Amino acid sequence: MMVGGCKKSLDYALYNHILISKINDAKQVNWQIVNLGLANVSEERINDQLDKMLLGLNRLFKYKNIKQVSLGYFRMLDIVKAGSMYHPTIHLLLPMMKSYVQGRYYIKKKDWLDMWARALNQAPEDELAVSIIALNEKGDRTHQVHMMEALAACAAFTSEECPEPASEPIPSRRWIAYSRLMKEQANQVAPLLHYDVEQFAIHDAIANHAFSMMRHWHAGLRMA
Repeated sequence: MMVGGCKKSLDYALYNHILISKINDAKQVNWQIVNLGLANVSEERINDQLDKMLLGLNRLFKYKNIKQVSLGYFRMLDIVKAGSMYHPTIHLLLPMMKSYVQGRYYIKKKDWLDMWARALNQAPEDELAVSIIALNEKGDRTHQVHMMEALAACAAFTSEECPEPASEPIPSRRWIAYSRLMKEQANQVAPLLHYDVEQFAIHDAIANHAFSMMRHWHAGLRMA
């Protein structure tokens, strides 16, 4: 049974698959996923830390190293609660300039971590987490299978499967956002109303890889 939160996650992942494939048809772009997180945030601090993370993200994308290579982003705020502690992560889908992977432009994981710490005004060792996934064509057959499974699950979904939301001390906020190139493309593509395979460029290995990663994301709060 698919719960409402999982359905929403798949909707975003499928929709972004369409955006990625349309951008790839129009221009040459390097794609990567960057996850920026905090660990072990108490209930008393969670709202302040979430605000700090979103402000820090805006600051991060003004740094020269990122500004000169980034073409925009899709971002999702994903919060896992384990016991009494919260572990928020900002997932980023990033279209980067064509020459990004060249030595002078490429941003290493350590540099992402250092800039994330600077943007938050924290030390890198202060419960910060960064991971990077370069999107490529490896394992494309598996990623296509993930797409087909998701389309079938979404097509079969009914609203009766949605559980009642849990009561948690996290007010409504912008869980997702698009910027620049991603926003421009999103403004041209209507939200998904049906799940016919014909509307997806399943031959686009990069979009398929991105989908396989994004299908595990969740906009909002979830329990570990």
